[in-house]
Amino acid sequence: MLLAYLPEGERKKILGKRELPHLTEKTITDKEELEKELNKVKKQGFALDRGENEKDVQCIAAPIRNFQGKIIAAISISGPAYRVDIDKQNYLKEALIEMSKKISKRSR
Repeated sequence: MLLAYLPEGERKKILGKRELPHLTEKTITDKEELEKELNKVKKQGFALDRGENEKDVQCIAAPIRNFQGKIIAAISISGPAYRVDIDKQNYLKEALIEMSKKISKRSR
């Protein structure tokens, strides 16, 4: 989430220095593919982890903004994949985005 909202130059600088380790069969290890995913995250306003970091664990994240509207943190929900079907994922996504907006308003 946080990487998606960094300025492109800063993001490329960070990614240029790092390898993308293969953690699960779903891990994004190609930097171009990761850039596409980060752009998607920024456009849609939330991030999904579909088992990229830990097998059979899913995560939904939304940004927290400061009084200037800048992303300063993120809030997320994680759970076992067998408990987070598409309907539950959509419900959790909407609830999380709403909560991130409430938290962001408090910091203004």
